[in-house]
Amino acid sequence: MKSLILVLSALAPIVFGILSGCTKELGFDLPYDGDKLVLYGVLSPDSVVSLRVSRTYPPTGRYNYGRWVTNARVQLYEDSLLVEELSHLANGRYVSPSNFTPQPGRSYYFTVSSSGMPDSYSLPEQVPERIKIGQYAFAEPIEAQVNAGVTARKLDCRFTDSPATTDYYAVRLSGYSRGFFVAINSFGLDRPDEYGDGCGFRSAGQLNEYNLSDVCFSGQPTTVRVGVELEGPVQPGGLRGKLDQLRVSLIRANRGYFEYNRTFNANEGFLQAFQPPQVRYSNVKGGYGIILSYSSDTVTIRIE
Repeated sequence: MKSLILVLSALAPIVFGILSGCTKELGFDLPYDGDKLVLYGVLSPDSVVSLRVSRTYPPTGRYNYGRWVTNARVQLYEDSLLVEELSHLANGRYVSPSNFTPQPGRSYYFTVSSSGMPDSYSLPEQVPERIKIGQYAFAEPIEAQVNAGVTARKLDCRFTDSPATTDYYAVRLSGYSRGFFVAINSFGLDRPDEYGDGCGFRSAGQLNEYNLSDVCFSGQPTTVRVGVELEGPVQPGGLRGKLDQLRVSLIRANRGYFEYNRTFNANEGFLQAFQPPQVRYSNVKGGYGIILSYSSDTVTIRIE
């Protein structure tokens, strides 16, 4: 405890200096190339098409902030043919008025225009065909790495990659107790969670999601191995509960999905000063943002 206090005491002047520096007047304006649209959308057969539209802001100077763009014209195209114009729902969220859902194997893009900003559009993205989970096992007990003494098991999830295309995958885990969501802890067994390479990594924004690129197993069967703790806070409420179900989803996604998770910045506030610079992947032209596309296969494992 004494060593912790000494470390915090030593860091206090540094933290104070950083916080104080945040309010210092720069005396000049940083470069800014004007207001532009920011698009964020997900294309999946599991959900109705929607798109979030916001805007950029100058890094310095006085500005009246209003993040969401509510007066945009948003059009959706399928295989270069206009499907429909999306309707604004609330807070910059535009949705399909016909409850249109994308189809695997088809290609989609958005065009967006709003007064006072350049028009923007997303590059065509094909919704991948689903890859099924071939085999899975969830019986072997192992030692928990997050909470010592908590019961944990090893999950093996096996699937076979398509040899015809370059693919990106994610294995996503969700725990439930009597129908309620449980905030479980999981830990990768194929590589340390803090380590990522060209073959895969653990998502910073989705801690129970493990991303893969088929560059390391193109056209071959592969197995993802994850340790899962069998209890955690039940939502809502936060009381600890034991899992009676584990849902395992195998997501086959576009490159944008993989890159968005790879460069996700989980730090907030002044901690961002310590985050290495990240070049964010984008498939949007005339503005900024990302359009993700994926299909998924899900199995539910009952836990006795």
